[in-house]
Amino acid sequence: MQVGTDTLEFQRAKKATEIASEKDYKRDLETEIRGKGMQVSAETLDVQRAKRASEMASQKQYKKDLENEIKGKGMQVNVDIPDMLRAKRASEICSQVGKERRSLE
Repeated sequence: MQVGTDTLEFQRAKKATEIASEKDYKRDLETEIRGKGMQVSAETLDVQRAKRASEMASQKQYKKDLENEIKGKGMQVNVDIPDMLRAKRASEICSQVGKERRSLE
């Protein structure tokens, strides 16, 4: 019955290997996979497509804000700003000088 004993030893060794393999798998699972999340390469087509869609949505929102908030409202400037007062006074002086030249001719 030498064959029976070898078969039992072989089965026991096979079972021990399976148990050790499961322990290694569980240890690797705990230390290497859990909590780290899936690492995605930036080169995958889905990631590139999602990035492009995000950029397009951002541009669309920017254009919408531009149309709603800026276009058509014009620039609102307070006329009491010193530079505006100076420019207004220079314009008045130019008008007076132009009128005086025409009247002298």
